[in-house]
Amino acid sequence: MKRSASILALLLILGSALVASPNVKIVKAEETIYIRADGTVEGTDKIHRDGDVYTLKPGILGKRIIVEKSDTVIDGNGTLLGHHTGFGGVITLQNVRNVMIKNCIIKDCIYGIELNSSSHITLLNNEISEADMSMFWPASAIYIKYETSNINIIGNDITNNKWGIIHCIEESTNLVIHHNNFVENYKKDVSILPEFSATWDDCKEGNYWSTYNGEDSDGDGIGDAPCVIDGNNQDNYPFIAPITFFDAGTWGGENYKVNVVSNSTVSDFVFNPEDPRIQFNVTGARWTSGFFRVTIPKELLSTETDWTVLVDNSPVNASVEENENNTYLYFTYHFTGYYGQSTKTIEIIGTTAIPEFPSWTIIPLVLIATFALLLFKKRLSERKSGNYL
Repeated sequence: MKRSASILALLLILGSALVASPNVKIVKAEETIYIRADGTVEGTDKIHRDGDVYTLKPGILGKRIIVEKSDTVIDGNGTLLGHHTGFGGVITLQNVRNVMIKNCIIKDCIYGIELNSSSHITLLNNEISEADMSMFWPASAIYIKYETSNINIIGNDITNNKWGIIHCIEESTNLVIHHNNFVENYKKDVSILPEFSATWDDCKEGNYWSTYNGEDSDGDGIGDAPCVIDGNNQDNYPFIAPITFFDAGTWGGENYKVNVVSNSTVSDFVFNPEDPRIQFNVTGARWTSGFFRVTIPKELLSTETDWTVLVDNSPVNASVEENENNTYLYFTYHFTGYYGQSTKTIEIIGTTAIPEFPSWTIIPLVLIATFALLLFKKRLSERKSGNYL
């Protein structure tokens, strides 16, 4: 009888605790996938391996991936990861080097990507949000610790997390962080150790910070003043608006992207190598002004003369800058009308686009001409040898 009463009392206490704490999440036993040092995958059949490239497929939501293999590319391929209640990164790198994680969408977790004792790591074009589980104070999109060095964090959306990036170990060095969107991370975008410094731009462009309140007097999409992170860190070229990457295609094994910074909604990107131009639609509220800053790889599209920029088929003046690899154009436009939203079409026209090989309309002609030349040479040889009839 006493035992039954004790059990009943314990159940009442547990029930009261759950009622008093309705926001507590019950941690389930985590399901873990391993990419072992020898390249084998354990714990799922939803990862396709092609050499050293591992492409994720739908069906691994709620699981954790631990990468133990160096010289590896983890391609999320737009797969949704997260909803992970275990303590640790949704993707964790452990004692590896030369690893790239790209194109992953990670939501609802403690840590999105965790880096432990690893070096020469690239985090590229990932979307990480809702790393904010309240029972663990350091919840963050990216967690860097344990002698981790030579890290490139480029082109990621880091949005609505408790912290954006946490760097907590002194031995971690040489972090390069640019072309990311830091948006509404409610504790802090970045938490790093005192006396530590990282590189926050590429000497031309930095990151977008939703907390930045600087001005852009020349309308080039870059803030006039640096975004100060702490006494040792600042982004010298903060964007005034979020950056968006558009996939222009893969040519000669190289994937090309065009990035845009604009206060308009940018959509419907088109690149046609047969016609050296790129095209976008921009949408904004009527009777407002928009600005457009675009970065174009020179190998993708270039010009031997001047660039032509059209907004709704009307030419506009664009400021042009360039470096060894890219061309930067920026210009402004106005939305007119009386009601709602307005949409305009932007065309940027050069003179040379890749791929620099014959188009499919020319290739058949080349083949026919080659065959005719070979046939002519064969008959000429037969005539000289006296075998021609």
